[in-house]
Amino acid sequence: MKKKVALLLLTTIVAGTMMTACGTTDDRTSDEVQTENVGDENDMVEAETTVGDTTVEEPATEAPVVEETTVVEEQVTAGAEHLATFEEVDAFINEIYTQIPEDKMPGAIGNMELSLEDMDAVTYYTGLTDATGVDSIVVSESMIGSVAYSLLYIRTNDEGDAQQIAQNVMDNIDPAKWICVTAEKQIAVTLGKDVFFVMTSAETADLIYDAMADIAAQKGLAVSEKLEKTNAI
Repeated sequence: MKKKVALLLLTTIVAGTMMTACGTTDDRTSDEVQTENVGDENDMVEAETTVGDTTVEEPATEAPVVEETTVVEEQVTAGAEHLATFEEVDAFINEIYTQIPEDKMPGAIGNMELSLEDMDAVTYYTGLTDATGVDSIVVSESMIGSVAYSLLYIRTNDEGDAQQIAQNVMDNIDPAKWICVTAEKQIAVTLGKDVFFVMTSAETADLIYDAMADIAAQKGLAVSEKLEKTNAI
């Protein structure tokens, strides 16, 4: 029994000595050196790190790829205040005429811009006796004979009150200015800062108005409430 105890004691001492000697080697337990996996294995590249005197290879993730995002600002188009030039007004009027049956329109219609310095002409065509607030006046009428047809497009400036100018035209224009014929119906509206006016037969005036309103909406011109007047013929 004593021999067994002695032998066991000797074995314990030898084992302890061996463990002390192992402490001087370069081996590391799993608690001393740790490797951390980050991300997907397919995306990892190896990197080196040093723990104590030992260089250990460890996986490292690739630098993240940041996708560029393009922000598109919403384009907001405000309603137009008016047409800017005679060419634009001329094209607008002619576009209206393409929507009207040929047998409802007089022949040989021409568009012309009045001189604001010629107040006699301004008054004859519009009924206005003062051009304050007016930037330009375009008249569209038949160039032959006495035909009861007149269309006006009046552009106002910063001093102009388009609604008041439209009312002044309605009240003061002479629907019988051709002497032997009279315009049956008058219609006036504002298109933003512009004034649109037509006088002719009731049927054609309504056709002109409807076509104008559709085209004005496409151009972003706000059409006001319609002013109407019927004349005895």
